[in-house]
Amino acid sequence: MISILIPVYNKQITELVTELQRQIVSKHIACEFIIADDASTNLEIRQANRKTAEKLRIKYIQLEENLGRTKTRTYLAQLSTADYLLFLDADVMPGNNDFLKNYLQAITPNVDLVYGGVAYHQTPPKDEELLRWKYGIKKEVQQLQTRKNDPYQSIISMGFLIKKSLFLELSGVLDSTAYGMDNVFSFQLKQKKAKVIHIDNPVIHLGLEQNDVFFKKSLASIETTILAEKEHLLPNNFRPVQRTYLKLIRTGMIVPFMMIMKALKKSFEVGVIQNANVVKLDVLKLYHYAQLKQHG
Repeated sequence: MISILIPVYNKQITELVTELQRQIVSKHIACEFIIADDASTNLEIRQANRKTAEKLRIKYIQLEENLGRTKTRTYLAQLSTADYLLFLDADVMPGNNDFLKNYLQAITPNVDLVYGGVAYHQTPPKDEELLRWKYGIKKEVQQLQTRKNDPYQSIISMGFLIKKSLFLELSGVLDSTAYGMDNVFSFQLKQKKAKVIHIDNPVIHLGLEQNDVFFKKSLASIETTILAEKEHLLPNNFRPVQRTYLKLIRTGMIVPFMMIMKALKKSFEVGVIQNANVVKLDVLKLYHYAQLKQHG
């Protein structure tokens, strides 16, 4: 048996939970299903989600204080009764009709985590959401063999199955409301030499933020990386942005890079927000990282 756990914040989940419940019934899957609303501010969405859960006989918990996604996951894990936990974000959909069955079949006694990957619709969204879509396709969508070759680098936490005991062991380390904790999660799995299995069983990511919002979140993830380094939760060479920074230092190119980017920063930001330029986003993230490193 598995526990399906979904933290929700201001997201409509009717389509997601209806599809999951359909698979549970049609495939005769033994599971418990718990939803926790993390003090959503949209009361209309809260009411709709509760009605959906009641209709489908899914356990629904209303939190009155916003905990953030990471702490809500820990709360759900502590409530769960199964040995394996399937965490799903509220803004995804199963990528196939055997989604739950595929995860169940991947469980063996020595497996600690199973990751199925992520996918995006091929039709581009409206222009103001294009940056998140382009970034997801370029950075997050990876072939199965690519993920297998570097199993700890490619885990994105919007959908994964994990052994409950391991998740609770890691939850103290991951007790943060900061954006961009996936990298810390991946590194901690590596540190513990967790047995990670990759399968072809993606979730489809539907929750595309507007360009300016995703840009700000991307810079926030860099700040989380710096904080994680300082707290010794992440080495200084785990993420590509960290390794690129170290290469600039090594080759003596950091000073000219900083001078050029100081002049180009504004135009790059326009390119990111107005034209959804992912390459310029990467450069701005590197510049932000370098600024934070140099100013301690």
